[in-house]
Amino acid sequence: MKITIKDKEYDSGAFTIAKHQAVVKAWNACEGKDLFKEPYTEEQLKELSAAMALCFGLKPEEITENVSVEEITYFFYGIQNETINKFNALFLEVEENFTNGSGELPNELQPDN
Repeated sequence: MKITIKDKEYDSGAFTIAKHQAVVKAWNACEGKDLFKEPYTEEQLKELSAAMALCFGLKPEEITENVSVEEITYFFYGIQNETINKFNALFLEVEENFTNGSGELPNELQPDN
């Protein structure tokens, strides 16, 4: 994913284990929250900002001072969507290579019945 802060673009790069763990921990801490009906607490926003900062190689205050709550929330939905799309593309590639695009196992891999 990419964000722009003060006319400079940042790319989150690979979704590493450390990034994944930070994102999941922050997002789970906000489960059931809503932008208006049950808004995030200051502590939750700090945790979301810290996880987002880690993903982009920034300091948490660079996020809290320059990124809107809507953009922070969008990042978490976006990173989930991007990860699912990458997984699906990898899965389809493996399936296509493994089954030669037919959806059937090659003869040499068919179980002997």
